[in-house]
Amino acid sequence: MDIEQLEKYLGRPEMTIVEAMRRIDENNKRILYIVDQTRKLIGSLSDGDIRRWIIRTGEINATVERAMFKNTTYFRADDLDKLNSFFASQIMIDSVPVLDRDGIILDVIFREDRAIYPQDAVP
Repeated sequence: MDIEQLEKYLGRPEMTIVEAMRRIDENNKRILYIVDQTRKLIGSLSDGDIRRWIIRTGEINATVERAMFKNTTYFRADDLDKLNSFFASQIMIDSVPVLDRDGIILDVIFREDRAIYPQDAVP
């Protein structure tokens, strides 16, 4: 995925919940990966996270940093051979960011873009 394409799935911690909702609506993947100015991963924000935030606080103009999930699952670029097994065993996760050694997002891989077969599942 090129940088321009990747940017559709990235957000900044200072953006508002409303801005994040717009971005998620535009990318049609139900998630944003939150990064700093160097594109280093600092969290994620799904449409479910936003719903729960609004129900709990009602604050749609709060910053994403307050509502994001900080323990985001990710893969390192050199571990991609384990990705099919991961997706086969994790039914709740539909995408993962791919990071370099410094934590910079290089790519986002979506479950729907990969062929996952039962034999790929981890026993």
